[in-house]
Amino acid sequence: MKNVFLLLMVIIAGLAVTVGCSDDDKSKDDIILTQTSVIVAPNEIYPIAFNGGSGIYTTTVSDPEIAKAEISSLDPDPGYVLLIEAKKEGAAVIIVTDEKSGKSVNCSLYVKKNGSRFTIKEVRNAVDADVKDAIESDLRDNPPFPVGSCFVVTFDSENSERRIAIENPDGTEIMSGVLFFEELNGIPEIYKLLPPENQVYAGQKWNMDFGGHKYVYDMFLIRGELSTYSSVPVSPRHVHFYEDLTEYYKTEYPGAGVKGVVRVQLCQYQY
Repeated sequence: MKNVFLLLMVIIAGLAVTVGCSDDDKSKDDIILTQTSVIVAPNEIYPIAFNGGSGIYTTTVSDPEIAKAEISSLDPDPGYVLLIEAKKEGAAVIIVTDEKSGKSVNCSLYVKKNGSRFTIKEVRNAVDADVKDAIESDLRDNPPFPVGSCFVVTFDSENSERRIAIENPDGTEIMSGVLFFEELNGIPEIYKLLPPENQVYAGQKWNMDFGGHKYVYDMFLIRGELSTYSSVPVSPRHVHFYEDLTEYYKTEYPGAGVKGVVRVQLCQYQY
């Protein structure tokens, strides 16, 4: 399968239900999906972790115009991930088949145009400079948006464009505009200053155009917590928005010996 840094919209849909099985209900040859029903928005990619079977699988989508699906290993962890990329509104069934045993499992997919919300839970900063204090203070005192604010992404079918709004914690709108995506191949080296704490499933560059204000983030879909019934990680609902602020702070603090400055907004997905 190609690199999991696929084109990925604002991503993850959360109304899917985690399904558990007892040891008596399954065999090691069975494919066990952590979710068997998913709701996403058009242009989203949703990852579903699974294990079981021989390790050689094929995927089939009942309606290829609605979505496509691919499989990636969770190496070095046990298990695999099914990446579902939604294309347009509608319903489809994703079938994962074990090529060796012939056993298969289905996942119901519903693609709706409802908005996706990403609530900022925390903002973190990392500074590599000869003189850090002033830069760290500036980052701490001037976060881009308050913790508890939301990025809200919708698809405007009439104008065929993705819309984005940013809301305060109380639900009032800060600003709204248009969202554009670009492919992001891998994790930029600078982010090693503040690496993700868990496995990255996929990434994408987000360009937010609010007219007089523009923001560009490298967005990463991060693996979530472990399932309660197996070692397979539950499909993640965590999104990190990264920024490389090195050049900005080199200009603002020319005598500080700035080598690298990174900010990340840690968000939780809500459908």
